[in-house]
Amino acid sequence: MPLLRIHIGPDNVVTHTLSRKVCTIGRGEKNDIVVDNHKVSRLHARIVLNDDGYYLVDCNSSNGIWSSAGRINKMKLVNECTFTIGNAEFSFWEEENTADAEPTKMVVTQYKRIPSQGVIEAGNLYLALLQEIIVESGNAQDRNELFDLVDDIAAEALEGDRCAVFLPSPEGWVLWPPHKIRLRARFGATPFSQTVFDAMRDKAEPLLCSRESEQLPRSDSMTIAGVSSAMAAPMRVADNIHGMLYVDRLGKKESFSQQDLAFLTAVANQLAISIENQDVVMGLKDQVERYQDEKPKEKMAIIGNSAAIKGAINLINNINDFTEPVLICGEAGTGRTHLANAIHDRGPHADEPIQSFNCSSMDPDMVAVRLFGGTREGQFNDSSIPGFFELANGGTALLEDIHCIDAYTQKKLLHMLETGEVIRCGHTTVRKVNIHLIATTTPEFNDEEEKLEPELLKHFNTYRIDLPKLIDRQEDIDLLIKFFLAESCKNHDIPIKQFTPEAQALLISYNWPGNLTQLQQIIEQVVIKSDGPTITPDVFPDSLSGNIREESDFRMPLLSLADMEKIHIERVLEHYGGNKKACAEHLGINRSTLYAKLRLYNID
Repeated sequence: MPLLRIHIGPDNVVTHTLSRKVCTIGRGEKNDIVVDNHKVSRLHARIVLNDDGYYLVDCNSSNGIWSSAGRINKMKLVNECTFTIGNAEFSFWEEENTADAEPTKMVVTQYKRIPSQGVIEAGNLYLALLQEIIVESGNAQDRNELFDLVDDIAAEALEGDRCAVFLPSPEGWVLWPPHKIRLRARFGATPFSQTVFDAMRDKAEPLLCSRESEQLPRSDSMTIAGVSSAMAAPMRVADNIHGMLYVDRLGKKESFSQQDLAFLTAVANQLAISIENQDVVMGLKDQVERYQDEKPKEKMAIIGNSAAIKGAINLINNINDFTEPVLICGEAGTGRTHLANAIHDRGPHADEPIQSFNCSSMDPDMVAVRLFGGTREGQFNDSSIPGFFELANGGTALLEDIHCIDAYTQKKLLHMLETGEVIRCGHTTVRKVNIHLIATTTPEFNDEEEKLEPELLKHFNTYRIDLPKLIDRQEDIDLLIKFFLAESCKNHDIPIKQFTPEAQALLISYNWPGNLTQLQQIIEQVVIKSDGPTITPDVFPDSLSGNIREESDFRMPLLSLADMEKIHIERVLEHYGGNKKACAEHLGINRSTLYAKLRLYNID
């Protein structure tokens, strides 16, 4: 009969005889061939006997089947062909070629885990995973990337249903926002184990809660909620607790073991060390910048990893090649003026100053004269004064709240954009200007009372940037907190400070109705008020509270089928915080199909 030789390491060769029409391969105990590796799915592949021979078929596995030709979905097995699943290399041998020379150590019908070695094998798997987490955490740029390791590695290894990070706060524990969205979408409002939360608050040590646990028995409320077992470990360095790593299992499932808890504790410790390392690096960078007094003026920084901010960065990086007008649309406090200055720093007139004019603060009857120049009010001679655009000639002109200007001024502005000419009010002399125009407005600028002329708006539509509210940029909040903290300490010429985990959690969980401006002002206040190197929640104003963010409604316009599919995939992917496995499960497709669609629609 045909057989498979399975190589796991240089000195471990096992032979499996293909005696049935279907042979299953995977990590689950019910498979014919069990490969105990975290990169192997529970049911990974099948070998099926058809009329014309044996075929290898992928069972929608996460990490696939691989050969020298690349990833395999289906392949006919021929003599001496090889393929790889996880850490195991397989070779297929036909019966007539194996009778004389068979380099095997043992022949078995099933390659199964030996029960007495189960603990050792699980320990080896956890050591390998911990090494992978150490390497990956060293490459993480912020807490978002760091905490994603929980989903990508730790959760799957522990076979937990819910695995998440909780941040300490004065009121208890606050769920890390991306994990909150992800878990709510998958498990609804199923409560977490309050027994574990309370015990962690009191003891701040690794905890295992289950039916069999003497340390922390399962409560009645856990039984009602359907939580069969839960465990948690503090993310702690010395006495500084940065968070809690929590995992549980739902339904009638096997309880976690002490070995599982030991692995979770090791992961939590590594995450805590990485968080402190990130803070130290941020402080060192700030110190280096302070001592580089002769360093040339840097371009205005744009902080954020959200899709909207990345789009803005990609657009303004090309502005130095053109002088087309730019429209920045956003609510007050979202950073419109900051972004305008960043555009100027990268624009064609970066060596010249940027001039600003706030249209909303000016008498409507005088806006045209202030912008284009003309005769002063009450004077009846031929004397006139230059306007804002003449004074800004050769540089960048920023018009704030452009929607507040009247129809007459809009027509004069349209003429300037089309011809590069300004004509003072009440005069006929034409004056040439060379200006890079940037304008800001609000999301409601198309209302009846505040409306831009269609012809004028056409000049801004090519390069329009829509800035989201801070509540819609939750993946950027951690970066912005670090940036504003470093900037505030630098401006006041004091050593870099750090927020305690409770203070950090309070800032992250707040609703921020004032957007970036409010966040910056609060950090500025607490830096001045706080004593010592750390900032605690007691220096925050009373108005600051951990409001719960609510997801905004989703409105879908009439689109083509392809566009709808693209937008739906993007929405589901964002809903699960970028977790492609959860996204594929929600869409009812395998992960390889999802990846193909991501490439088709150019979705990052």
